[in-house]
Amino acid sequence: MQLLASKSKLKIIFSLIFIGCYFYGLSLTHDLFFLTSSFLLLFYIVLMLFSCRQIVNPLSLLFPFVLSFYYYQFKISSKQEILSFMTISAIFLFIICYMIGFYVCMINSSKVKNNKHINVEIKKSALDFMLFLSLGVFLFECYFTGGFPFFIALFDKVNIYADMYYVPILHYLVMLVAVYPAVYYSLFKKNRITKIYFIFVSFISIFILLNIMSRQIVIMSLVFFIYMYIKENKLNLNKYVVRFSIGAAIIFMVLGFIRIQSINDNVSQLEYLKVYSGVPLDRDVNTFDITFNLYASQNISTLNNIISSTNDFGFGSYLLKPIIKTFKFDELFNIEYPENLDGFSRLGTIIADPYVDFGLVGTALFGFLYGLINTFIYLYYIYSDNIRYILLWSLTSFIMVMSVFTNFYNTLFSWIVFLLSFLLISRSKAKL
Repeated sequence: MQLLASKSKLKIIFSLIFIGCYFYGLSLTHDLFFLTSSFLLLFYIVLMLFSCRQIVNPLSLLFPFVLSFYYYQFKISSKQEILSFMTISAIFLFIICYMIGFYVCMINSSKVKNNKHINVEIKKSALDFMLFLSLGVFLFECYFTGGFPFFIALFDKVNIYADMYYVPILHYLVMLVAVYPAVYYSLFKKNRITKIYFIFVSFISIFILLNIMSRQIVIMSLVFFIYMYIKENKLNLNKYVVRFSIGAAIIFMVLGFIRIQSINDNVSQLEYLKVYSGVPLDRDVNTFDITFNLYASQNISTLNNIISSTNDFGFGSYLLKPIIKTFKFDELFNIEYPENLDGFSRLGTIIADPYVDFGLVGTALFGFLYGLINTFIYLYYIYSDNIRYILLWSLTSFIMVMSVFTNFYNTLFSWIVFLLSFLLISRSKAKL
């Protein structure tokens, strides 16, 4: 296994050398700043590859965010702002404190290794009830939408994504189909359901996922299923991590193409993306460059705008926004959320809410906490076959991969999935 990990890491290193040459050609300048940032990126990569035996670890999960910050310097889009000193400070503080939290937990990893893990099992009857409840809400939403959204967008070429109907609160049940294939696969591997039943559940889940038209939820479902598949079959994720990453990227771009096609099919995808992203038509870049800049690096610009617009701190009101808005505490206590500070809808990265609430202290504190918590869950996932920690690590991985978009730690859906991993799982009566 150790040899396999070394080979996988060597492949990644050679791939990174190729990517480094690509970045060198993409950069318009090759000054001291470019060389320094490239060295820091390389240093981070070395740490994330050799600090753990697994390539997918708490440090590598932050890599998309680190890479987007590095990518920002290429200034592909005219929509990118010049980052303020406060924004740069917040980003560096978050990354450094996250790494500190990671190493603090790793130093004490022996406590997790020696901890007795409780055997658990899934409550199948409760899971079945939630599955069919999710299906019922989905069909109800499709009725008011006017059909199945995926096929409407594909064949009628209309912007159905903006016109989809969602049942308030209950729509989270529909989104939970992202978790069902992974959990039912575990039941199948433990011979608690038949193969036909697993295929039936998978078909329903995939069909609903396609019609949700959310690439984030599709990626989340992939993350959950991959981790469960790896654990149940006792495989080494290091061998497949590159393939899974490429596959997820392709799915993300294909779904994006379908949504773009539903808006305008008179121009090529590359031309549309250039105009939409503010990229000069004569800039020699490909679809990946524009897509990564649009969905990653430009969010750094949004973060810069949010930080520049922050005058008074929220002192926790933004981090608790899902609860405050759900139970209408904002109306009861007259709590206001200016649209220009909405880190979730504006995609202000994982840093926006901690900064808006507590400034640089918040970015440092929550960077440390996220690093600590992520590593704690990671260690339990590595040294235990407890399905609860498989689900929690899957959720953590999704949150961190999406950190360049927004703070999914701070969403009601993530909290629901977190609770689900406890409510649907109980202690097994079997002895250890």
